[in-house]
Amino acid sequence: MRRGVRAALGISIAVATLALLVNAVGWNAFANGLERANKPLYALAVVASVGSLLAWAQVARRLFDTVGGRLDGVGFHTAYFSGLFGRAVLPGGHVGGIGIVSYVLSRYGSGEFERPLVAISTTEFANNVASATLATFGLAFVLTVGHSSLHGVGFVAVVAIAGMLAALVAAYVLIVRFDAIGPVAHALARAVRATVGRVSSRVRDAASAERVAERVERANEVAHTLRENPRTLASALAFSHLGWALYVLPLYLCLRAVGVPVAYPTLLFVVPIAGLTAVIGTPGGIGVVDSAITALILALTPHPAGPVVVAALLFRAADYGTTVLVGGLSALYLTTLDAPSPVSVLRE
Repeated sequence: MRRGVRAALGISIAVATLALLVNAVGWNAFANGLERANKPLYALAVVASVGSLLAWAQVARRLFDTVGGRLDGVGFHTAYFSGLFGRAVLPGGHVGGIGIVSYVLSRYGSGEFERPLVAISTTEFANNVASATLATFGLAFVLTVGHSSLHGVGFVAVVAIAGMLAALVAAYVLIVRFDAIGPVAHALARAVRATVGRVSSRVRDAASAERVAERVERANEVAHTLRENPRTLASALAFSHLGWALYVLPLYLCLRAVGVPVAYPTLLFVVPIAGLTAVIGTPGGIGVVDSAITALILALTPHPAGPVVVAALLFRAADYGTTVLVGGLSALYLTTLDAPSPVSVLRE
């Protein structure tokens, strides 16, 4: 499917899902809920969103520096936030986010893709560890302290967290350890050469055994550097947990702002599980993640749907809006430097 068609489809799904969500509670009730929301609490929610973004950037910066990453004439945070901007607005950005951010860092750096790829992949792994840890704690709270009529929700939650933990184990083997990446990379390359490579010489050359072996060797060297720095990895995990704690806090504040308080540990479970729906492919998970957050809160609490929908959309505006604003300003700043155009980089 062509890129423009995918973008139009993703945006259409996002708009339609948001419209259905608001229509379910009534447009007038939604507008009144927005008007009555506590503005100072919402301002704190935006500040917390910025804090989570900075905490996760700290994880990526530490790992990027550790693997010997270099940026020429461009600050790390500027390039990193520009990559996050691409991840937030491009179709399928959530799924391909590691590749997008890694590519942006490589284009503004030495041109080596492997160093930022290992750094950003490990950043993603650390953030997934933090989300799974906090989600497990939140689930334990929900099942022991929360409402008791949660048998179906509890089963789905256990399956989801088990899947997350299995994915983390696979990520550790394939991304952090990198011992198994060679056979996997060569198997994928053979499949590409046997399919797309038959009709595209460019793809065939890029997936050649020699090119793949060269990249795997460089990736192994970079990953070995990370394994020799356990303090850096421990620090990355600590900042990842801080980032997730700050990321969930805005939802807690938004719910308070509309008068439907929900225990913070419950939200530690809700937000990571709802985030899994972002794979559907709308920009930033707009619409689908909002709906999942609303559905989970309604299933876990006795609150009415109206204010919960308002709080969920306020939270997503603080979260997604902050990423787009900070990333967009970073990309705009890059246009003033003697550096590659961020528009052309993201287009590539």
